[in-house]
Amino acid sequence: MIKDNIFKCIGFVEFNQENIDDFKSSGFSIVKPDVQLSNFLESTYHSEYINIMFGDECQHLNKSINTSIHLNHLKKDVLLNKLDLYIFKSNLNSFTAVYSIDYVLDVDDLALFSDLSFNLKGHSTEITVNDKNYTLIDFISKNLFNGIILNDINSDLAQFSGNKFKHYAILDFEKIDFDLDNLLFELGTNSKVGSISSKSLDSPSEKYFNQILENKLSCFNNYSGLSLNDSFVVIGKNNYARENKYSHSTWDEIYFKIFIFNQFIKSTLQIISNSFSKEPVKSRNTFDKFFNTYFFNKISFNFLPNEIYKTIYTSLDIDDDIVFLRDKLNTLSNQLNETQQKQQEFLLLCLSILAALEIPLHIEGIRNIIGINNYVIYNSIIYPLIFITLLAIFIIKYLRRKNSK
Repeated sequence: MIKDNIFKCIGFVEFNQENIDDFKSSGFSIVKPDVQLSNFLESTYHSEYINIMFGDECQHLNKSINTSIHLNHLKKDVLLNKLDLYIFKSNLNSFTAVYSIDYVLDVDDLALFSDLSFNLKGHSTEITVNDKNYTLIDFISKNLFNGIILNDINSDLAQFSGNKFKHYAILDFEKIDFDLDNLLFELGTNSKVGSISSKSLDSPSEKYFNQILENKLSCFNNYSGLSLNDSFVVIGKNNYARENKYSHSTWDEIYFKIFIFNQFIKSTLQIISNSFSKEPVKSRNTFDKFFNTYFFNKISFNFLPNEIYKTIYTSLDIDDDIVFLRDKLNTLSNQLNETQQKQQEFLLLCLSILAALEIPLHIEGIRNIIGINNYVIYNSIIYPLIFITLLAIFIIKYLRRKNSK
């Protein structure tokens, strides 16, 4: 039986400054840590990370929604509690906003919780609010985002987001009398609860199951977590309680921001990779600046935040993306070097031709100096030597270029 839970869905949207100003004027509050939280953060987390996620690098806006939505397929009501915006500066003209929709799922039945989370992840889930029918993504767009299109197929950011929300779930049970790994897999992948133990055709193979659980977060006996590409799930006992402000703040804000931070990194790397073919030089500069600003070996002085960070970071295959982009950067650098070398060789050729045009003047001056008056004998010796010398230079350059390929 579920004693308490957190359930959030996240998505991505591109903002400009006007959009941000509109949200601020429509009731969104700027969220800043209070003195007590600031002191805790400064004693626990590295300053570079604090400046990004709790400082000015990432604007955190929040608004209470408190709207009941009816999930038509399940015939169940859930409370859409609040909307959080985490806004990162992406370039001079635009911002990447990771938005979080917080739901209150007041249920104790595990199967029902799984069904609700599955439906709340789908963009096309049909809902009813105040006797009006919507798809979930359309309702959020029209009523929470002032009509901004959230699944614009022309946006690289929306393409990364896909047709489902990513989700973050913290569940606390009265007692753990079930297979914890099975439930982590089922909730993390949105599989039907009990599908693994049923050994049906839809159950995962043992190899795939073990592969998914390789990146499990397991630091204490009272809870375990699993991070995948589009989810982060923690299941435990006496680990989370909404009425406990410290417990709630830890999982609802502090650790949740680690999830947001990594999702922002992943989305940005994907956008940079997509832009390489269009603007390779600009993409290289963007990647270098982004890497130097947002990549850390560790974010905290304590082990647990680092373990959570590493678990989420690894599940998103961020290192693979970096290697891929580095390879592209190296290829681009080689191409630029080859282009510059060819340009230099062409410039030297032009200079050589210009110099060759002046050779007759120099030859005439040399003939006068050494006092040879017979033009026929002098020219028949000097000009063939010049021709042979220039020909030898071009042959040597050609052979060197051929051997270097």
